Amino acid sequence: MTVDLGKARTNKDARVFAGRERGKHWRTEFKLDDLDASKEPVRVLIPDDIIAINISFFLSMFGKSVRSLGKDKFRDHYRFECNEDLRPLIELGIDQAVKSSSALAG
Repeated sequence: MTVDLGKARTNKDARVFAGRERGKHWRTEFKLDDLDASKEPVRVLIPDDIIAINISFFLSMFGKSVRSLGKDKFRDHYRFECNEDLRPLIELGIDQAVKSSSALAG
């Protein structure tokens, strides 16, 4: 199973994923609730030219998954394939998703 975030670009030249509403839209579009329950791991493909993932986008797309699976199981289940510069942003999103004080978690 694959989630290709290349499809989530606002245009072909977009290099940042941002926006809570966009994250919610793509969570629904990619059927992440169903993928959370799948036994198979999920590849998350992020194009190499993407330079940032805004925390509001990440939390609205993946926050529920992190909270329901737990951090370690989330990391095992959703396998992010991206340039190494994005890894700290993904880890920040994972950490923020489990903090109950996060107003953006949703």
